Amino acid sequence: MKRYMKYAYLAVFAAFYVFLLMQFGNVFIYYDDYGYLSLSYGTHIHVAGSEYSFSELLAFMRGHYFNSNGRLLYMFLYCFVHMLGGIRGVQVFMATAVLAVVMLLFFIVKQMLEGRLEAAEEEKRSCREEDEVYGTLGPVALAALAAFICLLYGTLGIMVQRMGTYWYAASFIYVVPAITFLVFALYFYRTVFLPKGEKMGVLRMCLCAVLGFLAAWSQEQWFVTTISFVVICLGVKLWRDRRLELYEILTFLACAAGGLIIILSPAVSARMNSAGNAEFASLSLFGKLGRNIPLLMNLFFSGENIRYLMFFFPMMIFMGCMAAAKDRKLLPLHLGFSAVSASVFAGVFLKQKLHVFAPGAYSALTANLLLLYVAFCFAEVILFYRAEKQIFGSAVFAAVVLSVGSAAIVPEVPLRIFYPFLYLSWLLFAYLYGRILLIEARRIPLSAACTLAFLAIISIPNLKSIYTGYKMNYQVLMYDDAVFKKSAEAIRQGADIETIEVYELPDLLCKNEVVYDENFSFMIAWMRQYYDLPEYVEFEYRPLSSMEDLRR
Repeated sequence: MKRYMKYAYLAVFAAFYVFLLMQFGNVFIYYDDYGYLSLSYGTHIHVAGSEYSFSELLAFMRGHYFNSNGRLLYMFLYCFVHMLGGIRGVQVFMATAVLAVVMLLFFIVKQMLEGRLEAAEEEKRSCREEDEVYGTLGPVALAALAAFICLLYGTLGIMVQRMGTYWYAASFIYVVPAITFLVFALYFYRTVFLPKGEKMGVLRMCLCAVLGFLAAWSQEQWFVTTISFVVICLGVKLWRDRRLELYEILTFLACAAGGLIIILSPAVSARMNSAGNAEFASLSLFGKLGRNIPLLMNLFFSGENIRYLMFFFPMMIFMGCMAAAKDRKLLPLHLGFSAVSASVFAGVFLKQKLHVFAPGAYSALTANLLLLYVAFCFAEVILFYRAEKQIFGSAVFAAVVLSVGSAAIVPEVPLRIFYPFLYLSWLLFAYLYGRILLIEARRIPLSAACTLAFLAIISIPNLKSIYTGYKMNYQVLMYDDAVFKKSAEAIRQGADIETIEVYELPDLLCKNEVVYDENFSFMIAWMRQYYDLPEYVEFEYRPLSSMEDLRR
């Protein structure tokens, strides 16, 4: 039995994967999903409903690049997965993608902690400090760490999830690239900071450049994250060694090339010059920052992000206290950070309206004060990682903060722009939790257990609520889907059907945009294409009085 205990963390991930399969199994398609899966978004490729060939998909992607946006690679992946496996294939793929992100974070944190232990051993610390600060990552600790990272998924609120994870057109460009970035970041870091005596092979050099290109050619913020990470790593190496290798420069150029493919898309230029964005484009740099920074602060510190904040602030307070215990020279700074974090925590909760549609707005003064706090957080995290000798963690955190900062100069600032930050901030949280596990390795792990319990209290009710809402809506969507398909078949057989009656979704939160919300004419067109319905067919949505209506 002991032999298999060291793999207990795999059981945690298996249980989480079952949940993800169940959750995504209740997520249907929304909004422009209909346009993508019928090859009619921006560019119309005439296909029968949602059935298309590989050559038709390629033709659609060519048009998509010129008419829609430059996020070509991962949108192609979305449509390709659907072509092979239908909606079920997409559901399984996204469940697997989220699991992959979580497991990658786990193994990265595990390596960071093991590296810290090795560093402590090499430094030959005193026995007393070893006993108090460092233990081992045993089976129970690893299982607890795995559970911790899985539960972090539950800190993402419904508004973040429904506009990102559970909307496939968004999840493939905001969530899936996290896998590519993490693999690239870990691999690139290891190549830049090679152990003494180890040499780079040509294959490893090429692979590094390819991974960087794929990570950058995803979505604008992931591009900023990727290129920033590379620049930070190369900057540290240049500072240390006063030289760079040719392959490192080529990797940077590969990342830049991936991002330029997105930025140089004719569709991007057309969108930036459109009437809706003309006013923003005319603003100066400071004008753009003045408009968007308050928006960013209001979005991040809003009730829509409240569950994440409920855990973010305690972890910041703990990090400040931990830094204070280790760094006596900057003791006032670290204790001050913990005190400020506690104050902002209280202020945010007093300000927030927990109803998701009424986050409330901060004044310009409050938004600027929150920006100063964010800067304080950034400095404290970098100092903490520096004390822990974790260059990788510092580079990832700095890169992802810069990705959020890049949103300050773009016309639209949706909540999902925080996706890279939210996911990659888990790296810091998990590392902090791992340090708790190491500290208490030879004691009763009370703090570790309490931290995990606190996270579970925040996370599990949220996961349950979202799952229940999507499950209820999915039943209605499946009913509507069957009605649309049956009507389309009847019309092909010669039936005279001008109006199709279907039901509205009962849960207003656990959904994305639907056609009856604002009568989106373009969405109606996409749905007609998706179900292969004639243009004259109208949709009539009725409120659902009871789930029993679906069984009649």
